[in-house]
Amino acid sequence: MQTEPDPAGATESLKRIALLARGVAARASEENVTFLAASVAYYAFVSLLPAAVLALVVAVTVGGQQLASAVVVASADVLTDSGQELLVTALVDGPGQGSVTLISLPLTLWGALKVLRGLDIAFSQVYGTDGAVGLVNQLRDSLVVTVSVGGSLGAMVVLGTLVAVVDVGVVAVAASYLALPALLTAAFLPMYYVFPDTDVTLREVVPGAVFAGVGWTALRIAFQAYVDLTAGGDGEGAVYGVLGAVLLFVTFLYFGATLVLVGAVVNVVLAGDPEKTAEGSGDADGRDRQDKGTDTRAK
Repeated sequence: MQTEPDPAGATESLKRIALLARGVAARASEENVTFLAASVAYYAFVSLLPAAVLALVVAVTVGGQQLASAVVVASADVLTDSGQELLVTALVDGPGQGSVTLISLPLTLWGALKVLRGLDIAFSQVYGTDGAVGLVNQLRDSLVVTVSVGGSLGAMVVLGTLVAVVDVGVVAVAASYLALPALLTAAFLPMYYVFPDTDVTLREVVPGAVFAGVGWTALRIAFQAYVDLTAGGDGEGAVYGVLGAVLLFVTFLYFGATLVLVGAVVNVVLAGDPEKTAEGSGDADGRDRQDKGTDTRAK
C-alpha cells in the first residue's frame, strides 16, 4: 500500500525554508557580509599570486631547464620576446630565482595572514563577539585552518588535474564532481569550528560548511562553463585575455568568500530561531517606518 503524500508537511517545510532564507538574508545584510567578503578576496588574491610564482620557481628548480622552456613556450602568446627573456632570467638564473623568492615569500605570508585575520574578524562580526583572543589562540586557529583548507584544496586541485590530463572516462569525471562537495565541506568544517570566538558544537557548524562546499562546487562549475564558453579566438586579444583571467579570478574569490561568510550566517541563524530572526527583521523595518512617520509629522 502506497503512502499518501502529506501536503501539510510539505507546506510547513517550505515555510521553514523560506523563513530560514529570509533570516539569513537579513543577517547577512545587517553584518555587511559582501563588504567583508571583498576585503577577504583582495588579500586572498594578493597572497595567491606570489604563492603561484613561488611554486613555479620551486617547480623549475626541481624540473630544471626543460620545465623552464615549457613555461616560456606556454607564455609565448601573452609575452613579448623581451618579456620571455626576463621570464627565463627569473626562472633559471640563480640571482633571478633569489630575487623572485625574496619578493614572493613575504608577500605570500603577509597576504595569507591578512586572509586568516580577515576571516577571523568577519566571523566575530557575524557571531556578534568582540574577537579579543590571545595571540597564541589566533596562531593556533590560523594553523588549523591553513592545514585543513590548504590540504583539502590541494587535493581538489590534484583531482582536477588528474581528470583533465588522464583520460579517465565520463563516469570518473562525474564521480569527481560528486565528490567535490564532500571534499570542500571537509575543508571548510575546521574553519567554521575554530573561528567563531564562542562555544559551538560540531553539529552546529556542519550546515554552514555544507552550504559553502555545495556553493563552491556550483561556483566552480559555473566559472568553468564560462571559461569553456569564452575560450578560443585569435591572438589579437591575448593581453585582454590575461586581464580578463585576472578579473575572473578576483570575481571567483569574491563570490567564494561571500559563500563562506554566508555559511557562517546560516549557522548563526540555525543556532537561534529562524522564525524569530525573520520576525525581528520585519519588526525592525516596521520601527524604521514608524520612526520616519513620526519625524515627518514632527516637521
